[in-house]
Amino acid sequence: MTHIKPKPRLMIIDDSEFTLMMLKKELEACGFDIVGQANDGESAACLYGELEPDAVLMDIVMPKLDGIAALLQILQLDPEAKIIMLTSMGMANKAEEAKKAGAKAIIMKPYQAAQVSSVLWDVIGSVNLDSLNRKALR
Repeated sequence: MTHIKPKPRLMIIDDSEFTLMMLKKELEACGFDIVGQANDGESAACLYGELEPDAVLMDIVMPKLDGIAALLQILQLDPEAKIIMLTSMGMANKAEEAKKAGAKAIIMKPYQAAQVSSVLWDVIGSVNLDSLNRKALR
């Protein structure tokens, strides 16, 4: 019997439809399963609670609720959440704020797909494999 290793389950939150589309395409090609997407921070925590992804890739600057506020909401639901924040080069203060709030990593825009994938694999590498297997069986 062959054991199929589950793909890590990701949620992507960004207010740019183009960015969502490109990240989904690039990350699926790198072996990730994109289980959810949203355009604002307000939807992030609710979606996280429904989907229980292995990691979240989220923009900092968004309408309705910014990424840092959404990060804090998700961490209230799951203190072990693996959240990676995306931000522009000119937003170093926001990046530092996100890191202090609990982001596992910060990726500066513009990014390369290989960079995003590498950071995600590093962060998800610390996810318990049993947890991935349980989620795959649901």
